[in-house]
Amino acid sequence: MLLAMVVPCAALAQVLGIINYQGRVDDNGINLTGNGLFKFALVDGGDVLARGAAAVAHRTGAVVTSYEVTDGGAGYVVAPGVTITGGGGSGAAARAVVVGGAVTSVEVLQGGGGYTSDPAVTIDPPPPAYRTFWDSGTGAISVSVSKGLYAVLLGQAPMEPIPPPCLPTPTCGCACGSMAGAGCSY
Repeated sequence: MLLAMVVPCAALAQVLGIINYQGRVDDNGINLTGNGLFKFALVDGGDVLARGAAAVAHRTGAVVTSYEVTDGGAGYVVAPGVTITGGGGSGAAARAVVVGGAVTSVEVLQGGGGYTSDPAVTIDPPPPAYRTFWDSGTGAISVSVSKGLYAVLLGQAPMEPIPPPCLPTPTCGCACGSMAGAGCSY
């Protein structure tokens, strides 16, 4: 027992990881049978890598004249939609500008009219972002599917091997991908 507790992380890193994964495939509730082409990845969606932007509207009289970005958000790959509501008026329109994954400004397209208070500004959220620790490689993997069920050994040829310790361990933390050097907890 003592020997197992003093094994250094480097010794654990010598073994390539393989994960037995089982899944189900159906099409509108009908279980599929045959060969399917799949791509696999180990991802972590637990970290907040993307967050929505926020802005406020300012008006002069009854017309919206400017917008102020209060939080640029993160993870935007294209300019999100902007919706203007409330404030007693109508017709205001705006466009978000994205630089480096964040909303940096909101431009007035139309000021609208009849506003008695500043309207609310809603900026569409960015797409979800996941940290990828491992993927099966560039090509699709052919997997046999029977009655909607399949099993595959992730990390076994022809896939890329899973580099250890890609999965966190209580004594070694993570040494895989963007998690290298980070002390993982679970």
